[in-house]
Amino acid sequence: EYARTVPERAHVVICDEEIKPVGTRQIVDQAIAALSGEAPAPNLLGLQKDNYGWLDWSDWQQAHPDALDWRVTETYDSYVYVLEAAAAGVGLAMGWRGFVDAYLDRADLVALPGPWLSKGTRLIARLTRHGEQNATAKKCLTLLNALGPPAVKRSERSSMRASPP
Repeated sequence: EYARTVPERAHVVICDEEIKPVGTRQIVDQAIAALSGEAPAPNLLGLQKDNYGWLDWSDWQQAHPDALDWRVTETYDSYVYVLEAAAAGVGLAMGWRGFVDAYLDRADLVALPGPWLSKGTRLIARLTRHGEQNATAKKCLTLLNALGPPAVKRSERSSMRASPP
């Protein structure tokens, strides 16, 4: 579930949605120069599919009007492919915190300086009514709670109300 508020049912907050552009050092330097009018805009990389409410380039551009004329020039059918293309120097990708962290930790990608953009939304795994009666679904939720992304602090992750399977 993608929401600002957590559900009443057993759930795990997978991540708070926060975004910022990421790329190779060279592409990020180009983006910094482009924001001040000293270089052409970098190629933007995006997804072919609808983002289903997730923040995207248009949200980031609204918060950064100097980049309103930047356009997505290449699209991919998987977020992993977007990140791999960015790491190969093809262009600037939108980094979602919690999903891009490993690339940043390995220095395969660097983030554009500045704060992460957030609108207070979260990705939440929750049990359905049927899932509350299903031991396997409860195990999956417990596993997500234990293995969740390191970007989300443990104290913020869990609101597990389901009893252990």
